[in-house]
Amino acid sequence: MVDGVQSVHRSAALLRALARTPATGARLIDLAEALSLDRTTVHRLLQTLSDEGLVEQDKSSKRYHLGLDFFTLAAAASNRYDIQDVAATAVAKLAEALGDTVFFSLRSQYDSICVDANKGSFPVRILAMDIGARTPLGAGATGVAFLAQLPDDEIQEVLQHNATRLLKYLGHSPERVSEAIQRFREVGFAFDDGRATNGVHAIAVPLPDRRGRPLTVLTVAASADRMPLHRRSTIAAAVQAESARIAEAMWRKPDASRHRFTWLAETRTR
Repeated sequence: MVDGVQSVHRSAALLRALARTPATGARLIDLAEALSLDRTTVHRLLQTLSDEGLVEQDKSSKRYHLGLDFFTLAAAASNRYDIQDVAATAVAKLAEALGDTVFFSLRSQYDSICVDANKGSFPVRILAMDIGARTPLGAGATGVAFLAQLPDDEIQEVLQHNATRLLKYLGHSPERVSEAIQRFREVGFAFDDGRATNGVHAIAVPLPDRRGRPLTVLTVAASADRMPLHRRSTIAAAVQAESARIAEAMWRKPDASRHRFTWLAETRTR
Protein backbone atom coordinates (compact mmCIF):
# COMPACT_ATOMS: atom_id res chain seq x y z
CA MET A 1 0.00 0.00 0.00
CA VAL A 2 2.83 2.40 0.85
CA ASP A 3 4.48 1.75 -2.54
CA GLY A 4 1.16 2.41 -4.29
CA VAL A 5 0.63 5.71 -2.52
CA GLN A 6 4.23 6.71 -3.25
CA SER A 7 3.72 5.96 -6.95
CA VAL A 8 0.62 8.16 -6.99
CA HIS A 9 2.53 11.04 -5.38
CA ARG A 10 5.42 10.61 -7.79
CA SER A 11 3.11 10.43 -10.79
CA ALA A 12 1.37 13.63 -9.71
CA ALA A 13 4.72 15.35 -9.24
CA LEU A 14 5.80 14.14 -12.68
CA LEU A 15 2.66 15.56 -14.33
CA ARG A 16 3.24 18.89 -12.60
CA ALA A 17 6.87 18.89 -13.77
CA LEU A 18 5.71 18.27 -17.35
CA ALA A 19 3.19 21.10 -17.02
CA ARG A 20 6.05 23.48 -16.17
CA THR A 21 8.13 22.57 -19.23
CA PRO A 22 8.14 24.62 -22.46
CA ALA A 23 6.22 23.59 -25.56
CA THR A 24 9.28 21.72 -26.86
CA GLY A 25 8.81 19.10 -24.14
CA ALA A 26 11.07 17.64 -21.47
CA ARG A 27 13.93 15.18 -21.59
CA LEU A 28 13.99 12.16 -19.31
CA ILE A 29 17.16 13.40 -17.62
CA ASP A 30 15.57 16.80 -16.89
CA LEU A 31 12.46 15.21 -15.36
CA ALA A 32 14.59 12.90 -13.24
CA GLU A 33 16.57 15.90 -11.98
CA ALA A 34 13.42 17.93 -11.29
CA LEU A 35 11.94 15.10 -9.20
CA SER A 36 15.26 14.04 -7.60
CA LEU A 37 14.63 10.48 -8.77
CA ASP A 38 16.73 8.06 -10.80
CA ARG A 39 16.02 7.83 -14.51
CA THR A 40 14.83 4.23 -14.32
CA THR A 41 12.06 5.15 -11.87
CA VAL A 42 10.98 8.19 -13.89
CA HIS A 43 11.02 6.19 -17.13
CA ARG A 44 8.76 3.57 -15.54
CA LEU A 45 6.32 6.25 -14.39
CA LEU A 46 6.34 7.85 -17.83
CA GLN A 47 5.57 4.53 -19.47
CA THR A 48 2.63 3.94 -17.15
CA LEU A 49 1.26 7.44 -17.72
CA SER A 50 1.77 7.00 -21.47
CA ASP A 51 -0.25 3.79 -21.39
CA GLU A 52 -3.06 5.81 -19.79
CA GLY A 53 -2.84 8.56 -22.41
CA LEU A 54 -1.74 11.19 -19.89
CA VAL A 55 1.79 11.52 -21.32
CA GLU A 56 3.10 11.39 -24.88
CA GLN A 57 6.63 11.07 -26.24
CA ASP A 58 7.70 12.74 -29.47
CA LYS A 59 9.20 10.02 -31.65
CA SER A 60 11.81 12.27 -33.24
CA SER A 61 12.99 14.41 -30.31
CA LYS A 62 12.29 11.74 -27.64
CA ARG A 63 10.96 14.52 -25.42
CA TYR A 64 7.88 14.06 -23.27
CA HIS A 65 4.68 16.12 -23.27
CA LEU A 66 1.35 16.02 -21.47
CA GLY A 67 -1.00 13.76 -23.43
CA LEU A 68 -4.33 14.65 -24.98
CA ASP A 69 -6.21 12.61 -22.37
CA PHE A 70 -4.73 14.88 -19.70
CA PHE A 71 -6.21 17.94 -21.42
CA THR A 72 -9.53 16.16 -21.81
CA LEU A 73 -9.65 15.65 -18.05
CA ALA A 74 -8.56 19.24 -17.44
CA ALA A 75 -11.25 20.55 -19.77
CA ALA A 76 -13.88 18.48 -17.97
CA ALA A 77 -12.79 19.92 -14.62
CA SER A 78 -12.81 23.44 -16.04
CA ASN A 79 -16.31 23.04 -17.42
CA ARG A 80 -17.56 21.70 -14.12
CA TYR A 81 -16.50 24.82 -12.27
CA ASP A 82 -17.54 27.30 -14.97
CA ILE A 83 -14.14 28.98 -14.87
CA GLN A 84 -13.61 29.34 -18.59
CA ASP A 85 -17.13 30.64 -19.20
CA VAL A 86 -16.78 33.26 -16.48
CA ALA A 87 -13.36 34.51 -17.58
CA ALA A 88 -13.44 34.12 -21.37
CA THR A 89 -15.56 37.21 -22.00
CA ALA A 90 -13.42 39.40 -19.76
CA VAL A 91 -10.17 38.12 -21.30
CA ALA A 92 -11.44 38.75 -24.84
CA LYS A 93 -12.86 42.16 -23.92
CA LEU A 94 -9.60 43.31 -22.35
CA ALA A 95 -7.51 42.05 -25.26
CA GLU A 96 -9.73 43.89 -27.72
CA ALA A 97 -9.88 47.11 -25.72
CA LEU A 98 -6.18 47.29 -24.87
CA GLY A 99 -4.75 45.52 -27.90
CA ASP A 100 -2.35 43.60 -25.66
CA THR A 101 -2.06 39.96 -24.60
CA VAL A 102 -4.25 38.97 -21.65
CA PHE A 103 -3.87 35.92 -19.40
CA PHE A 104 -6.22 34.42 -16.81
CA SER A 105 -4.61 32.31 -14.08
CA LEU A 106 -5.56 30.19 -11.10
CA ARG A 107 -3.54 29.24 -8.05
CA SER A 108 -2.45 25.65 -7.52
CA GLN A 109 -0.66 25.26 -4.20
CA TYR A 110 2.70 27.02 -4.71
CA ASP A 111 2.15 27.71 -8.42
CA SER A 112 -0.04 29.75 -10.71
CA ILE A 113 -1.59 28.05 -13.75
CA CYS A 114 -2.54 29.92 -16.92
CA VAL A 115 -5.99 28.69 -17.96
CA ASP A 116 -6.91 31.21 -20.68
CA ALA A 117 -5.11 33.64 -22.99
CA ASN A 118 -5.92 36.10 -25.79
CA LYS A 119 -3.13 37.62 -27.88
CA GLY A 120 -4.87 40.90 -28.77
CA SER A 121 -4.02 42.99 -31.82
CA PHE A 122 -0.46 43.78 -30.63
CA PRO A 123 0.70 40.37 -29.41
CA VAL A 124 4.05 40.07 -27.67
CA ARG A 125 6.64 38.21 -29.70
CA ILE A 126 7.40 35.77 -26.91
CA LEU A 127 4.44 34.69 -24.81
CA ALA A 128 5.07 35.16 -21.11
CA MET A 129 2.84 32.13 -20.49
CA ASP A 130 1.11 29.37 -22.42
CA ILE A 131 -2.24 27.88 -21.47
CA GLY A 132 -1.53 25.16 -18.93
CA ALA A 133 1.85 26.63 -17.96
CA ARG A 134 2.81 26.61 -14.29
CA THR A 135 5.01 29.26 -12.70
CA PRO A 136 6.04 29.57 -9.05
CA LEU A 137 4.13 32.09 -6.95
CA GLY A 138 6.30 35.16 -6.62
CA ALA A 139 7.50 35.01 -10.23
CA GLY A 140 6.47 37.90 -12.46
CA ALA A 141 3.49 40.18 -12.05
CA THR A 142 1.08 37.23 -11.85
CA GLY A 143 2.99 35.54 -9.04
CA VAL A 144 3.21 38.77 -7.06
CA ALA A 145 -0.51 39.51 -7.52
CA PHE A 146 -1.40 36.11 -6.08
CA LEU A 147 0.74 36.74 -2.99
CA ALA A 148 0.20 40.42 -2.24
CA GLN A 149 -3.18 40.09 -0.49
CA LEU A 150 -2.16 37.11 1.64
CA PRO A 151 -1.03 37.39 5.29
CA ASP A 152 2.69 38.08 5.64
CA ASP A 153 3.43 34.75 7.32
CA GLU A 154 1.79 32.86 4.45
CA ILE A 155 3.74 34.92 1.92
CA GLN A 156 7.01 34.04 3.62
CA GLU A 157 6.08 30.37 3.74
CA VAL A 158 5.39 30.37 -0.03
CA LEU A 159 8.58 32.28 -0.84
CA GLN A 160 10.64 29.91 1.28
CA HIS A 161 9.11 26.92 -0.49
CA ASN A 162 9.74 28.45 -3.94
CA ALA A 163 13.16 29.95 -3.17
CA THR A 164 15.16 27.55 -5.34
CA ARG A 165 12.80 27.83 -8.31
CA LEU A 166 12.70 31.63 -8.08
CA LEU A 167 16.48 31.74 -8.50
CA LYS A 168 15.88 30.89 -12.16
CA TYR A 169 14.01 34.18 -12.63
CA LEU A 170 16.27 37.22 -12.99
CA GLY A 171 15.61 39.84 -10.35
CA HIS A 172 13.38 37.58 -8.22
CA SER A 173 15.26 37.30 -4.97
CA PRO A 174 13.02 37.14 -1.87
CA GLU A 175 13.93 40.76 -1.16
CA ARG A 176 12.89 41.91 -4.63
CA VAL A 177 9.64 39.96 -4.50
CA SER A 178 8.87 41.49 -1.09
CA GLU A 179 9.50 44.95 -2.56
CA ALA A 180 7.14 44.16 -5.44
CA ILE A 181 4.47 43.05 -2.98
CA GLN A 182 4.85 46.31 -1.07
CA ARG A 183 4.46 48.31 -4.31
CA PHE A 184 1.31 46.34 -5.10
CA ARG A 185 -0.14 47.31 -1.74
CA GLU A 186 0.59 50.94 -2.51
CA VAL A 187 -0.79 51.14 -6.07
CA GLY A 188 -3.25 48.20 -6.27
CA PHE A 189 -1.59 46.21 -9.06
CA ALA A 190 1.58 44.23 -9.72
CA PHE A 191 4.06 45.34 -12.39
CA ASP A 192 6.95 43.37 -13.89
CA ASP A 193 9.63 45.10 -15.97
CA GLY A 194 10.40 42.08 -18.14
CA ARG A 195 13.87 41.22 -16.89
CA ALA A 196 12.89 37.57 -16.47
CA THR A 197 10.64 37.37 -19.54
CA ASN A 198 12.78 38.62 -22.42
CA GLY A 199 11.57 42.20 -22.12
CA VAL A 200 7.86 41.41 -21.89
CA HIS A 201 6.31 43.83 -19.38
CA ALA A 202 3.22 42.83 -17.43
CA ILE A 203 0.53 44.19 -15.12
CA ALA A 204 -1.53 41.85 -12.97
CA VAL A 205 -4.60 42.28 -10.77
CA PRO A 206 -6.09 39.59 -8.50
CA LEU A 207 -9.75 38.78 -8.12
CA PRO A 208 -10.27 38.24 -4.39
CA ASP A 209 -13.01 36.26 -2.71
CA ARG A 210 -15.19 37.77 0.00
CA ARG A 211 -12.47 37.13 2.56
CA GLY A 212 -9.95 39.07 0.49
CA ARG A 213 -7.97 36.00 -0.62
CA PRO A 214 -7.02 35.91 -4.32
CA LEU A 215 -9.08 33.44 -6.36
CA THR A 216 -7.68 34.29 -9.79
CA VAL A 217 -5.39 36.80 -11.49
CA LEU A 218 -5.84 38.73 -14.75
CA THR A 219 -2.55 39.70 -16.40
CA VAL A 220 -1.84 42.01 -19.33
CA ALA A 221 1.50 41.50 -21.11
CA ALA A 222 3.06 43.84 -23.69
CA SER A 223 6.34 45.07 -25.08
CA ALA A 224 8.10 47.86 -23.19
CA ASP A 225 7.06 50.54 -25.67
CA ARG A 226 3.38 49.67 -25.12
CA MET A 227 3.62 49.87 -21.36
CA PRO A 228 5.18 53.26 -20.51
CA LEU A 229 4.68 54.73 -17.08
CA HIS A 230 1.74 56.96 -18.07
CA ARG A 231 -0.22 54.01 -19.56
CA ARG A 232 0.20 51.58 -16.67
CA SER A 233 -2.53 53.12 -14.51
CA THR A 234 -4.93 53.01 -17.49
CA ILE A 235 -4.22 49.32 -18.05
CA ALA A 236 -4.51 48.54 -14.35
CA ALA A 237 -7.87 50.35 -14.11
CA ALA A 238 -9.23 48.36 -17.06
CA VAL A 239 -8.09 45.07 -15.54
CA GLN A 240 -9.51 46.00 -12.13
CA ALA A 241 -12.87 46.82 -13.75
CA GLU A 242 -13.01 43.45 -15.51
CA SER A 243 -11.99 41.64 -12.32
CA ALA A 244 -14.89 43.31 -10.55
CA ARG A 245 -17.26 42.22 -13.33
CA ILE A 246 -16.04 38.61 -13.08
CA ALA A 247 -16.61 38.66 -9.33
CA GLU A 248 -20.08 40.15 -9.77
CA ALA A 249 -20.97 37.51 -12.36
CA MET A 250 -19.74 34.72 -10.10
CA TRP A 251 -21.67 35.88 -7.05
CA ARG A 252 -24.84 36.15 -9.14
CA LYS A 253 -24.57 32.50 -10.16
CA PRO A 254 -26.74 29.87 -8.45
CA ASP A 255 -25.34 28.77 -5.13
CA ALA A 256 -24.17 25.40 -6.44
CA SER A 257 -22.03 26.92 -9.20
CA ARG A 258 -20.71 29.69 -6.98
CA HIS A 259 -19.74 27.32 -4.21
CA ARG A 260 -18.01 24.98 -6.67
CA PHE A 261 -15.94 27.89 -7.96
CA THR A 262 -14.93 28.90 -4.45
CA TRP A 263 -14.18 25.27 -3.55
CA LEU A 264 -11.92 24.92 -6.59
CA ALA A 265 -9.92 28.04 -5.74
CA GLU A 266 -9.52 26.96 -2.12
CA THR A 267 -8.53 23.37 -2.89
CA ARG A 268 -5.90 24.56 -5.39
CA THR A 269 -4.17 26.44 -2.56
CA ARG A 270 -3.85 23.41 -0.30
